Amino acid sequence: MWFWISGWFLVALALVGNGIVIYFIMTSTRLQTRLTNWFVLSVAVADVCVALTFFPPLFSRNFLGFTFDATHAGAFFKISFTFMYCSNANLFAMTMDRYIAVTRPLRYVAVMTQDVIFGLIAAAWVTPFLLFSFPAIFTYNDNPGYTMFVEVSRVIVFQISPLVAFVGVTCHLLYFANKLARETRKMVTQVRFNQVNDECKVSQHPGTGRVSKRGTTAMILLIITAFNITYLGGNYRCICLLTEACPFEGTVKKIILLVLIANSAVNPIVYAFHKKDFRKELCKVLKLPNV
Repeated sequence: MWFWISGWFLVALALVGNGIVIYFIMTSTRLQTRLTNWFVLSVAVADVCVALTFFPPLFSRNFLGFTFDATHAGAFFKISFTFMYCSNANLFAMTMDRYIAVTRPLRYVAVMTQDVIFGLIAAAWVTPFLLFSFPAIFTYNDNPGYTMFVEVSRVIVFQISPLVAFVGVTCHLLYFANKLARETRKMVTQVRFNQVNDECKVSQHPGTGRVSKRGTTAMILLIITAFNITYLGGNYRCICLLTEACPFEGTVKKIILLVLIANSAVNPIVYAFHKKDFRKELCKVLKLPNV
């Protein structure tokens, strides 16, 4: 019973959190002017689809008498995981956008135009359908070779590759953050040594930019951490099911399924409410002082 209670709690959290994100972006002109928020909107829509197509069907199958194939051969798996991979692809696109903004701020303005951002969002939605959904239609039809190829390909493309890329991004961002901290300490030391008021005033502007970059870096690291935790369990699940080399039953199975749902519930807290512009909108709606 703990599994079903926890699952519905995470579904409700995902629907409410992502619903608030969607509402804010669709109703706030100020949020719409920031192109990055279109990535946030796209991920939120994908996570709502994940919340609706993954856990509720499992509950209806176990308690409401609905009958359907819940294995990899059935439509349930193919539909729910299509939306999971749409969420992953959008998350990956948004992370790369923020990564470039932090590490290459001057180049970012020239490269990440509105057309490029909308193109990346469209690709994040189309790619899972082309590389997973359509090929998966023909799996498990007495064609074990083709089925294994599709299953292994989707794990590599949508689960392992993003995880490896995110680990690389994490290492580089930690290096970048450490380098930024050293430069900041050096600047503070120099200002203190000079003890010139005008120079102190000038240094406030770079400092402000560094605070902004630190906030963006922290947000990206939180996104990557949540994804990697989620799909370590997901990759273990796939290895067990494809190779039959390890057990995937009982409590372990339930925990991994809950973690997959939790990723959609945690996303709005990490990548949206961590953003300053969303906090301002939330305070405005709730009539709270800005934080």
